[in-house]
Amino acid sequence: RKMTRAIVLIRNPADAIPSFYNFIYEAHHNLEGHSVHAPERAWLKWRDRDGATDTFLQKGGFKRILANWVEFVKYWAENYPREGTDRLTLAFEDIVDDDEGASTAADLAEFLKKAKGVNMVPDGTIDCTWHRIVKGKNSKDSLRKGKRERFYTREQLDMMLEALDNLMKDYEGEKTLVHILERYRGEIAKRAAEDEVKNVDNTEVDDNANVSNRQFGITDKISQWVASIF
Repeated sequence: RKMTRAIVLIRNPADAIPSFYNFIYEAHHNLEGHSVHAPERAWLKWRDRDGATDTFLQKGGFKRILANWVEFVKYWAENYPREGTDRLTLAFEDIVDDDEGASTAADLAEFLKKAKGVNMVPDGTIDCTWHRIVKGKNSKDSLRKGKRERFYTREQLDMMLEALDNLMKDYEGEKTLVHILERYRGEIAKRAAEDEVKNVDNTEVDDNANVSNRQFGITDKISQWVASIF
C-alpha cells in the first residue's frame, strides 16, 4: 500500500445510503449538489431494484449497497489495523454535530500532528477553524429541499442490524469503531421499534374504523326501522 496512515469517516448506513442516492439523483438530473432530496417514489424504486450489476452502484439495490458499506468498513479496519496510529476512525455525525464537532476536530488535529510535513493551525484556533469550515456561512452544509425522511422495510432494517452485529463481532477489539457501530445499531433498532408501534397503531385505527362502520350500519338499520313505523 502507498498510504501509511488513513482517516476513515463513516456514517450510519440508514442515512448514508439515501444520501448517496440523493447525490446520484442530483447528478442524473443536472442539479446542483446538496440542493434536493430525491422524490420518495424515485428513492423506493432505486432502493428495491434487484439485479443491478453496474460497478459504481448508481442503479441501486439495497442489498448490494449495504454490502458495499460493510466492505468499506472492513477494508480500512483490516488494512490499517492500528487505531490511533495507522488509522483514525471518525463518525460523520460527530464531525458535523454542534456539541461534538469541535472536540472531534481536535482529535483529527492530534492525529495529523503525527504526520511528517503537516503544518497544523495552533491548538487554540481549532475550534474556530472547525466552526468556520463546517458551520460557517461559506460551509457546504446540506440545504437540500424536499422530504428528508427515508423509509425501509422491516427486512431491510433487520439486514442492517445483522450487518452491524457481524462487524462488531469481527472487530470486537476495535474500541472506537465498535462504539460507533453500537450507536448506529441503537439508532436503527429504535427506528424498527417505532415502526412496529406505528403498525400497531394503524391496526388499532383500522379496527376502530371497522367498529364504527358496524355501529353506523346498526344505527342506519334502526333509523330505517323507526322511519317505517311512522
